[in-house]
Amino acid sequence: MADKSEKVKLEQAIQAPLQEVYSAFTNATALCEWLCTSAQADSVPGGRLYLYWDGGYYASGEYISLTPDEKVSFSWRGRDEPGSTRVRINLKPAEDGTLLSLVHDGFGSGKPKEAS
Repeated sequence: MADKSEKVKLEQAIQAPLQEVYSAFTNATALCEWLCTSAQADSVPGGRLYLYWDGGYYASGEYISLTPDEKVSFSWRGRDEPGSTRVRINLKPAEDGTLLSLVHDGFGSGKPKEAS
């Protein structure tokens, strides 16, 4: 059973400028280039985020906060998942590009939702 205090943390150096990495999380076309098959992104606080993969999995969320070329935060709820979680991304300039720090948290307990 998951605990709301569980977190997934990732830190990754990316050989790309801050602006491109920020766009990869806030632009539908850029999201499709590396993450999903189809996307919609209304990258303003309160704007919707929809991601779809060919295998039938999808996730939706809402942008919570955005600081251009610095921070992105959004909610995430995937198909059949028991609840919504939160993804926080921080970007910093690095020697060869961008240092990305990601925290995904808010995992709750419960059974996955039954597919209808």
